[in-house]
Amino acid sequence: MLAAAAILLALLAGAWLVYATGGAKFAILHLMYLPIIMAALAFGPTGGLAAGAFAALLVGPYMPLDTLSGQPQQFENWLLRGVFFCAVGGVVGIGAST
Repeated sequence: MLAAAAILLALLAGAWLVYATGGAKFAILHLMYLPIIMAALAFGPTGGLAAGAFAALLVGPYMPLDTLSGQPQQFENWLLRGVFFCAVGGVVGIGAST
Protein backbone atom coordinates (compact mmCIF):
# COMPACT_ATOMS: atom_id res chain seq x y z
CA MET A 1 0.00 0.00 0.00
CA LEU A 2 2.86 2.33 0.83
CA ALA A 3 4.59 1.60 -2.50
CA ALA A 4 1.40 2.32 -4.44
CA ALA A 5 0.94 5.63 -2.62
CA ALA A 6 4.56 6.62 -3.25
CA ILE A 7 4.24 5.80 -6.96
CA LEU A 8 1.00 7.75 -7.27
CA LEU A 9 2.57 10.71 -5.50
CA ALA A 10 5.63 10.53 -7.78
CA LEU A 11 3.40 10.47 -10.89
CA LEU A 12 1.41 13.47 -9.70
CA ALA A 13 4.56 15.36 -8.70
CA GLY A 14 6.12 14.60 -12.08
CA ALA A 15 3.06 15.89 -13.92
CA TRP A 16 3.06 19.04 -11.81
CA LEU A 17 6.76 19.56 -12.54
CA VAL A 18 6.17 19.15 -16.28
CA TYR A 19 3.42 21.77 -16.12
CA ALA A 20 5.44 24.12 -13.90
CA THR A 21 8.48 24.04 -16.18
CA GLY A 22 6.60 24.96 -19.34
CA GLY A 23 4.71 21.99 -20.66
CA ALA A 24 5.15 18.79 -22.59
CA LYS A 25 7.59 20.12 -25.15
CA PHE A 26 10.52 20.11 -22.72
CA ALA A 27 12.76 17.17 -21.76
CA ILE A 28 11.68 17.23 -18.11
CA LEU A 29 8.74 15.16 -19.34
CA HIS A 30 11.01 12.11 -19.35
CA LEU A 31 11.09 12.28 -15.56
CA MET A 32 7.79 10.39 -15.75
CA TYR A 33 9.71 7.21 -16.56
CA LEU A 34 11.00 6.97 -12.97
CA PRO A 35 7.64 6.23 -11.28
CA ILE A 36 6.69 3.95 -14.18
CA ILE A 37 9.85 1.91 -13.62
CA MET A 38 9.25 1.93 -9.85
CA ALA A 39 5.73 0.58 -10.42
CA ALA A 40 7.02 -2.12 -12.76
CA LEU A 41 9.64 -3.21 -10.24
CA ALA A 42 7.16 -3.26 -7.37
CA PHE A 43 4.08 -4.69 -9.11
CA GLY A 44 5.35 -6.44 -12.23
CA PRO A 45 4.16 -5.90 -15.79
CA THR A 46 0.58 -5.10 -14.75
CA GLY A 47 1.74 -2.33 -12.44
CA GLY A 48 4.12 -0.98 -15.06
CA LEU A 49 1.40 -0.90 -17.71
CA ALA A 50 -1.06 0.75 -15.34
CA ALA A 51 1.45 3.40 -14.28
CA GLY A 52 2.38 4.00 -17.92
CA ALA A 53 -1.24 4.48 -18.90
CA PHE A 54 -1.89 6.82 -15.97
CA ALA A 55 1.26 8.83 -16.77
CA ALA A 56 0.15 9.07 -20.39
CA LEU A 57 -3.17 10.54 -19.30
CA LEU A 58 -1.53 12.96 -16.88
CA VAL A 59 0.90 14.44 -19.41
CA GLY A 60 -1.19 13.72 -22.49
CA PRO A 61 -4.53 15.27 -23.32
CA TYR A 62 -4.68 17.42 -20.18
CA MET A 63 -1.15 18.84 -20.46
CA PRO A 64 -0.52 21.72 -22.87
CA LEU A 65 2.45 21.54 -25.19
CA ASP A 66 3.43 25.02 -24.05
CA THR A 67 1.93 26.45 -20.88
CA LEU A 68 2.69 30.06 -21.78
CA SER A 69 0.71 30.02 -25.03
CA GLY A 70 -1.73 27.30 -23.95
CA GLN A 71 -1.02 25.39 -27.16
CA PRO A 72 -2.51 21.88 -26.89
CA GLN A 73 -0.67 18.73 -27.87
CA GLN A 74 -1.58 16.84 -31.00
CA PHE A 75 -3.34 13.53 -30.49
CA GLU A 76 -0.58 11.55 -32.22
CA ASN A 77 2.12 13.02 -29.98
CA TRP A 78 0.66 12.07 -26.63
CA LEU A 79 -0.67 8.75 -27.91
CA LEU A 80 2.78 7.69 -29.10
CA ARG A 81 4.29 8.83 -25.80
CA GLY A 82 1.69 6.74 -23.98
CA VAL A 83 2.63 3.69 -26.02
CA PHE A 84 6.27 4.17 -25.01
CA PHE A 85 5.35 4.69 -21.35
CA CYS A 86 3.34 1.45 -21.35
CA ALA A 87 6.02 -0.44 -23.29
CA VAL A 88 8.73 0.57 -20.83
CA GLY A 89 6.51 -0.35 -17.89
CA GLY A 90 5.66 -3.71 -19.40
CA VAL A 91 9.22 -4.63 -20.42
CA VAL A 92 10.70 -3.62 -17.07
CA GLY A 93 7.93 -5.50 -15.26
CA ILE A 94 8.54 -8.66 -17.29
CA GLY A 95 12.28 -8.38 -16.72
CA ALA A 96 11.83 -7.90 -12.99
CA SER A 97 9.43 -10.80 -12.63
CA THR A 98 11.61 -13.36 -14.42
